[in-house]
Amino acid sequence: YKDTHLYFRGATNFRSHIQWLIKEHSLASAERVMLTGVSAGGIATFLWGEYIRSLLEKPKGFFMVVDSGIFLNEPS
Repeated sequence: YKDTHLYFRGATNFRSHIQWLIKEHSLASAERVMLTGVSAGGIATFLWGEYIRSLLEKPKGFFMVVDSGIFLNEPS
């Protein structure tokens, strides 16, 4: 911004947080997991859902609930 380099580390932060959930709250052994997101978080649900699902050992259910996560390129 204004001759300053910006670094975005959202993906690194997200993976770190998921690893913390696995370690501290046994996320990997959860039987049922629901991932939700609204607006831009809905897009993140689409983008990260399969990654999180791949970390689960034997899930009986994995659900992704998206609310308003698709942005159409249409004139107002």
